[in-house]
Amino acid sequence: MDPCVYTTLSETWLRAASVRGSTESVCFRSGQRWATAARLLTRAGTLAILFRQQDEPGDVLRCRFSAKLVEINFRDQFATDSEALAWLDQKLWLQRETIKKLERTDSFPTWESQYKAWEVDKFMPAETWYIVQDLREIRPLPLPRLRKLSDNRPLSPNFVRGYALCHFPSEEVVRLGDRVTV
Repeated sequence: MDPCVYTTLSETWLRAASVRGSTESVCFRSGQRWATAARLLTRAGTLAILFRQQDEPGDVLRCRFSAKLVEINFRDQFATDSEALAWLDQKLWLQRETIKKLERTDSFPTWESQYKAWEVDKFMPAETWYIVQDLREIRPLPLPRLRKLSDNRPLSPNFVRGYALCHFPSEEVVRLGDRVTV
């Protein structure tokens, strides 16, 4: 079995990215440092990544999206904040585009203020910035169907941490009627 990354992400970004098409690269963030995933990605070229929607209710949590993980960057790779912000300005196109379409509120009278608060201010301290392609909705996959790469034990049904390396369950990941290939 090939390795994959399991992580969580907001429904807003999962839905927005899943309708964009298969070739567009989308950047997300994690508070954890994905050092082992970066090494695996360097060796493999791409890795499967499975997403659980954050704040999903229920006793047994499920992955609901999959994608190809194509790049991992770490905050400390950038010499200055200006360099990091310039890189992010190019990569966070989906977030900007999505936020521009949201209704304005008293808390965020401009899309720029909301974008800064929701994304820039949260990306800057994040440990890992990762890029995926071909994000698609899948048939719900219960977390215990994922087996940890380290010891081959299943993830707990209510595993809430934001990151794990697992074996990719290729026979069980089905996208809108077709098999996933990574």
